[in-house]
Amino acid sequence: MIYCLREKRQQEEACIVPDNVPLCLGQRMVLFRVNKQRLDARFGIYSIYGGLADEFIKSLSQGSTVGHFNMSDIGNTPLFEPPLSEQRAIADFLDRETAKIDALTKKIYEQIEKLKEYRTALISAAVTGKIDVREVTA
Repeated sequence: MIYCLREKRQQEEACIVPDNVPLCLGQRMVLFRVNKQRLDARFGIYSIYGGLADEFIKSLSQGSTVGHFNMSDIGNTPLFEPPLSEQRAIADFLDRETAKIDALTKKIYEQIEKLKEYRTALISAAVTGKIDVREVTA
């Protein structure tokens, strides 16, 4: 696995890229390979987006209009390194929990869309006189 870290307007973006995918990195992008015997890729991504690493990366951009991340900063990024089995267990737990949150978020957005459709239909019915709204008060 390969990590791809890119800054975008004070917000980092990180992803896992399979080893067999050819890459061409652009400006403000950093690519680094991890030792798979020491770091689980999913745990690494969660670490980049949360906790000390996230705070460290954000602190580099404070007071600057254009954030930058120097090579020396990468080496100083704080990452916890529990045993690999513990990293996998943590990543598995976070995968399950974020999947639940993603599913709930999807349901909420679907309900919002249904409510928008209902609102449009209700307005249309009121405007065309299909429903009588003269007795309704604000």
